[in-house]
Amino acid sequence: MTLVARAGGERMTIDRNLQFWNAGNEAASSPKIVVVETKSAFGRGIADTVLRSNGYHHVGSCSKYCIGLAALGIVPRFNKFLPAFRRLLPHITSTQTAENPAFLAA
Repeated sequence: MTLVARAGGERMTIDRNLQFWNAGNEAASSPKIVVVETKSAFGRGIADTVLRSNGYHHVGSCSKYCIGLAALGIVPRFNKFLPAFRRLLPHITSTQTAENPAFLAA
């Protein structure tokens, strides 16, 4: 779901039940996990303020696409997404084939 402010150029994307797959692997986030991505000038939007005031802090850069690649073992390193991946990793379940093992060690 994406919410867009009528003024100020702010938007917030809310995702749950993230699922990633390729020919040999599947990975999914726990249904209890919600990934919230905000976009605003300088990270000072209303959503950013509300999230911070409720104890939620950003984890830096996060690309759901790159997290999926890492969860499936397609990329060997997590680079700048490692902090986000470490927070999401305990909430990801993965199935894999012997020919294509997932690289899920953080």
